[in-house]
Amino acid sequence: MNVAVVGAGIHGLSAARRLAETGHRTVLFDPRPIGHGQGSSHGPSRIVRRAYPDAYHTALMT
Repeated sequence: MNVAVVGAGIHGLSAARRLAETGHRTVLFDPRPIGHGQGSSHGPSRIVRRAYPDAYHTALMT
């Protein structure tokens, strides 16, 4: 199956990788280059990191 993944953030990259590993032909679209500094898990905001409900799991991400 041909699959397009929109968004190369942590979730988009994970989805694209898994799809490719399972034999799907995968293309990834994002307006910015991979690794840019404006994503939700970069810098002081770290939205993904702050989504954990407890300090233990938050500490694993630091």
